[in-house]
Amino acid sequence: MVGIYKITNTINNKVYIGSTLKSFDFRFKTHINLLRRNRHENPILQKSWNKYSENCFVFETVESFNNIYIEELLNLEKYYILKYCSANRNYGYNICAVGKSRYGTKWSEESKKNRCGSGNPMFEKGHLREGELNPMFGKTLTETHKKRMSKSLTGLKKPITSIKLSKPVIQLDKIGNVLNEFSSAIEIKDKLGFSPYNCLTGRSKTAGGYCWKYK
Repeated sequence: MVGIYKITNTINNKVYIGSTLKSFDFRFKTHINLLRRNRHENPILQKSWNKYSENCFVFETVESFNNIYIEELLNLEKYYILKYCSANRNYGYNICAVGKSRYGTKWSEESKKNRCGSGNPMFEKGHLREGELNPMFGKTLTETHKKRMSKSLTGLKKPITSIKLSKPVIQLDKIGNVLNEFSSAIEIKDKLGFSPYNCLTGRSKTAGGYCWKYK
């Protein structure tokens, strides 16, 4: 299951809204592991975690789906960030009002320092090493090795950025007559106030009294 989740501080009721294309259990464990090690990418959430302790935070699912287009998931994340005002320091821990985006965000000098060198959670990972620190430094791949690598990648799925972002959705009455068309499922949520995802993924027959299907 993929979708939107929420991390809540039970002391001050501030929340963090996130989205995941992996299981919620995996995402929650990732957050907890980074927070426990004081290496979380969100310094605001990390500071609060350190202050109030782990027992004061609750992880919960907000909306879950069997599958969803990436653009719709990110728009849905933005919807809940705005709904809970979690990008407002008085109410939450989100750094940006737009899910998964750092656009327009200015890091403090302290945050920059914490993300450099040993403060970076990816510090000393092989693919980030340069020069002599890189395990492949000074080595040259043979043609045989290159062919093996190419063959091993054959048939693998393309990176997630290549997945189609959104898909038009058609609104029908209960006997199959087309009533309307929307550019995406998130547009339906914005305009009509409910989500058709369960209907689109086959988990229910109708949503809001109508049938829905991807165009």
